[in-house]
Amino acid sequence: MNQGAGVIVGGGGLFYPANKHSQQIYSGWQWQVSSTQLLQINKPLLLFAIGWNAFRNQYSQFGGFVNLKYRDVFQASLTAMSNRQSWTGVGLREYYSLENINAQHPQFYPPRQLFYQPCATTLLAFIQPCLASKTLIDATSSSTQQKILSVNVAADRLANRFGNSTSVVLDSIIDWLRRASNVGWTIHLTMQDLHDTPLLKRISLKNDKHGFNYIVHKFPTDCTNKEHCWLEVIHYYRSVTVAASTRGHGIMIPFGLHTATISLITHEKVKSFVKDIGHPEWGVELTPSQRKHGSISLADELFQKLEYIDNNRHRVYQEIITAQKMLASTTAANVMHFALAMAKQQRQ
Repeated sequence: MNQGAGVIVGGGGLFYPANKHSQQIYSGWQWQVSSTQLLQINKPLLLFAIGWNAFRNQYSQFGGFVNLKYRDVFQASLTAMSNRQSWTGVGLREYYSLENINAQHPQFYPPRQLFYQPCATTLLAFIQPCLASKTLIDATSSSTQQKILSVNVAADRLANRFGNSTSVVLDSIIDWLRRASNVGWTIHLTMQDLHDTPLLKRISLKNDKHGFNYIVHKFPTDCTNKEHCWLEVIHYYRSVTVAASTRGHGIMIPFGLHTATISLITHEKVKSFVKDIGHPEWGVELTPSQRKHGSISLADELFQKLEYIDNNRHRVYQEIITAQKMLASTTAANVMHFALAMAKQQRQ
């Protein structure tokens, strides 16, 4: 690692204590590098667009960790990073992650060592303009072919996402989709993972009462050809009008392609994303215990968000582009700091 001018590590939710790759005594996070090895890297080190991925109320007694042993080794890893002689930059992909890591380890010095760095997927159409989708503004409200609503509800950690209200939340989503279908939307139930079936199963259970047509879209799982799989995801999200998801990348990828999104919030990282880009109105809290008392029903709120996008397509499209330019500017500044650190050390 010390052969090059610098080291970049990224991205994804590498700071996720419940992940099996984090449950080890080397680092306590998904890069299994010991504190000693971190200190031996004598080149500028950039952690690019990583995240703190702990769910709500997940192992809260240990600060998100399975046990104290892994928490202690994680703290030691953060200490090693903050004490390195060469430049170190920890770029967190949400302000939620940044604030969490800063609270755990105040020895970092924001913004020199700890800063906001959005995920590269949010910049897709900025980096490669040929990938930009114009489905949102090419469509007309009278064209069923261009009113495609993609919905993804993750199956993992349902208790952390919905508490004891999984069925209630899924029924509200079904009510929303039925109403959307009635006004001309083509419904896609999108499965980013083979296990993303709770919504599909619930619809099948209730379809006699709340019947509507839908298409099940599954992303490829046999990804021996990773480029092919990646391009299939890109092609799909370029073709839909609105993408709604509980997953971070189920929102960040379509956003990066200029596709309208509705963040289905069951995790703080998804909530943080819409706030970070200046558009909290693009998110809807699903967890009943987190929703404001006296607010409109979940189905009504979701339908209102969809109707607003449909009635303000050009405005939403321009807002996506403006938000993306802000993220690109932030990224350029961060990469420049890394480049200057490499150049400075090369001259020494």
